[in-house]
Amino acid sequence: MCVSGWDSLESSSHLFLHCNFFGYVWHYIYRWLGISSVTPNTVTSHFTQFMSAAGGANPRQSMMQVFWFATVWEIWKVFENIHFEEI
Repeated sequence: MCVSGWDSLESSSHLFLHCNFFGYVWHYIYRWLGISSVTPNTVTSHFTQFMSAAGGANPRQSMMQVFWFATVWEIWKVFENIHFEEI
């Protein structure tokens, strides 16, 4: 079940994108970057969508990759700490 207390099954899509606790981080990042978007259903689709928001410029895509991977890594680290504290 969702580690943040919601009645949803935990999955990568739920944890990284749709969780009311962790998934909301993307809302802030999109707002900070000035991007308007609907969250896709899968993590892979989200990555693709996030990269396409950068347009065709390679330096901007590289920056977007860093933002995306850093965000996913931080969400995972928090999840891991919460998950193991509950066990």
